[in-house]
Amino acid sequence: MTPLALIAAATLFVVFLANILIGATGGAAFLNDVGEMLVLLGATLCFVVLILQREAVAKPTAQQTAKAAATQNDKTRES
Repeated sequence: MTPLALIAAATLFVVFLANILIGATGGAAFLNDVGEMLVLLGATLCFVVLILQREAVAKPTAQQTAKAAATQNDKTRES
């Protein structure tokens, strides 16, 4: 399942990129400078939320870390 933050970040970045490309090819860009900034800020914030969510899932809890350390100490003593 794709996280909502990833979809939102990608969508906002595509909007930002489309605005830049339309403006670069001579067309009338649909966002002004402030709009571009807000869209890019939104994409960045969504990306940061995604990274923090994935880090929280990957980070072991203190209890898991202590249990792993205790198991390692037991194995070292047995050797």
